[in-house]
Amino acid sequence: MRCAQPINASEEDIDKLLQQIGILELVDLRSGEEMMGDLPGSKLLSIAELQRHERCASGQVIPKEPILIPSKTLVRHNVSLLDREVNAGGLGLLYKIILDSAQPEICAVMNLILKALKNARPVLIFCKAGKDRTGLISALILGVAGCSDEEIVADYIKSDSFRKVALAGIENKKELRGLDFSKFEGAPAEAMEEALLYIRSKYGSPSDYLVSIGFGEAVQTEMRLLLR
Repeated sequence: MRCAQPINASEEDIDKLLQQIGILELVDLRSGEEMMGDLPGSKLLSIAELQRHERCASGQVIPKEPILIPSKTLVRHNVSLLDREVNAGGLGLLYKIILDSAQPEICAVMNLILKALKNARPVLIFCKAGKDRTGLISALILGVAGCSDEEIVADYIKSDSFRKVALAGIENKKELRGLDFSKFEGAPAEAMEEALLYIRSKYGSPSDYLVSIGFGEAVQTEMRLLLR
């Protein structure tokens, strides 16, 4: 059987799963971060014995701390599939994660650049490969300047020939040891196109995105004038 996360399972649901169907094993494919969002009063999960499984140095997935479990005890096995999700999404998903999870940092960078422009101090923006984090910041600046999506993508793909992978160290996270680095090389047009489409579908426009993270219309106008 399959279902969505059963954090809100009712007494009736639990009775059907455990008594009528006889479920004794729950396989939880979420990441640790996702599990932290579980409601404290989740009835089904609270009565299950949790067994975490992690990938070891050999590449095998094994129980983190093996425990002895009576045969009739409900067990929840946690095996994170986050690496599979990131692999499938590639750079497009990585950029969405950055746009959503690093908003305070992005706003701070935009303010630093604005301050430098106001003081007539040329700015060099860089990261490890100069295409992912730097590419997103550059895209937002170009958006403020009034560039079209096509112009933003054209600027981004200038980095494609370098075929670099720079993931800010997330590739070292234990749950991402299966990362397929080939999906994160270069700067393909579709990666930035997906990021821009995501911004427009979720926020409205690059300008709206910046407003939502604290870089308002007034400072955007100020930056636009300084960039001319």
